[in-house]
Amino acid sequence: MGRIYRIENIKQTGMYTCGAVKKIGAPLFNMDGSCDDQGEYIPPRHPIPQDDTMLMNALREGGGLCSWSGAIYRRYVFGFGSIAQLRNWIYKDSWIQALSDEGMFLSVYDGETYFGNTQAVINYKTAKLVTRVPLDTLLVGFDENNIQ
Repeated sequence: MGRIYRIENIKQTGMYTCGAVKKIGAPLFNMDGSCDDQGEYIPPRHPIPQDDTMLMNALREGGGLCSWSGAIYRRYVFGFGSIAQLRNWIYKDSWIQALSDEGMFLSVYDGETYFGNTQAVINYKTAKLVTRVPLDTLLVGFDENNIQ
């Protein structure tokens, strides 16, 4: 049993699936370290799941997945193991605000969770929603230690 912090809309669709990331123009797909449209270097903070060794090992050991496949998308949804991990992924306040403006929330779930170096997954069929707050709450001081 673990906890994840997930960015999703009210229909529980994640920020990538619903297209919010693409709409705001944030380079959150960058995997190799490159420059954005303004020439600002963007570090390689956003690996695809199979490049997160810790996550893949956890899924193999505890989740019964032998290799990366579409099966993971039918069983798990993505999030983060902590607010610090989330903020390492979405490190600009302007991106948090833009995603919030697109209708994204911060949802906290408990359930069958597997943690990686950069992201986490939870079995969405058994996940229990603990709380959901406006995403821009992160900009004014969200304390993950105050969630029961």
